[in-house]
Amino acid sequence: MQATNHRETRQNTVLLGWVYIVANALLLIAGALVFFLLFGLGYAACAWEPFIILGGLGVFLGVLIIVLALLGILAGCGLVKGCAWGRTLGILVAVLGLICFPIGTLIGIFALFVLLQDGGDACYRPNGSDHPKDPCRPKDPCQPKDPCDRPKDPPDRPRRDPCDWPSRDPRDWPEAPYERPSRDPRD
Repeated sequence: MQATNHRETRQNTVLLGWVYIVANALLLIAGALVFFLLFGLGYAACAWEPFIILGGLGVFLGVLIIVLALLGILAGCGLVKGCAWGRTLGILVAVLGLICFPIGTLIGIFALFVLLQDGGDACYRPNGSDHPKDPCRPKDPCQPKDPCDRPKDPPDRPRRDPCDWPSRDPRDWPEAPYERPSRDPRD
C-alpha cells in the first residue's frame, strides 16, 4: 500500500476510530432491537413452536450483533488512543465487517486501507510502553497517577512501601494551608 506521513496516518486512524465508535453504537442499538423484536414476536404468537424458534433466533442474532458491536466500539477506542491492540482488533473488525453490505463493506475497505499502510504500525504505541502518560499502559492501583507526584522521603527515615501512599504518618501530611491575613487594618 502507499506510504503516507505519520500525521496523515494518525488523523485517518483517529477518524476511523470515531467511525467505528459511532457505527457500532448504532449496531448495538440494532442488536438490542433484533433481540427484543424477535423474542417478542415469538412470545406474542401464543404457541410453543414459534416462541422457541423466534425466541431462540432472537437471542442468538441479538447476542451475536451486540458482541460484534462491542468489539467494534472497543476497537474504535483503541484506535483513538493509538494503542497497538486497537490496530489489531480494528483489522479483525474490518474483515468481519466486509460481509455487511453496503455500509460495513465501505467501512471495512476504508479500515483496511488505513490500518494496513506501509509504516503504519509505527504510529501505534506498544502495550509495554514505559512512558507514564501512555493511555495504553496498564494502570497500577498502588502507584499515584504521575510518578512525579509522589512525596519525597526524608533522608533520615527508611523508604516507605509505595502502596502505602498517602502515608498515615502525620509527618508526611502536608502543612496547614496558608492563612491569608485579614484586610481589616484594625486587627
